[in-house]
Order: sequence, then structure tokens, then C-alpha cells
Amino acid sequence: MLIASEVAEAFEEWRRKDSKVYPAWKERFGEELADIVIRVMDEAELRGVDLASAILAKIDKKRPRKGSNDDWRHPDDPDAKIT
Repeated sequence: MLIASEVAEAFEEWRRKDSKVYPAWKERFGEELADIVIRVMDEAELRGVDLASAILAKIDKKRPRKGSNDDWRHPDDPDAKIT
């Protein structure tokens, strides 16, 4: 997989962050992060993975507590509900 090589390249750019002779590290680091995301999206498509659904499911699983309508009130809309 090319993802690992992109992560390695991003890490190399991150290591240069304190270098006064390499002021463009942030731009280059951003480019490498973008490459990682592109590779991950390509891999998900190739394998038939719905990446958006997988990300949302992971976020939902990691939330400690979703809350309920009994203990939550929207400050501006008292009729709002957690879905």
C-alpha cells in the first residue's frame, strides 16, 4: 500500500518544523497530509468501503454518551431534539 509511504513522507516534513532553514515545512506537511487522505480514499473506493459511513460510525462509537432528549435542551430552540 502506498499509504505507509505517504505517512513516512509526512513524518519527514513534520520533523523539519523547527528548522529555520526550511520555513516552508507547514505547506509541504499539508501537501503530504493531503496525499494520505487521497490514498485512503482511493483504497476505500477500490475495496468498496463506504468511507463516509465508516467515519460517522466510528465517531458515534467513540462518543462517550450521546445524551437524550430528557437531559438536553437547545438554548435557542426548545422544540429541538437529539436524533
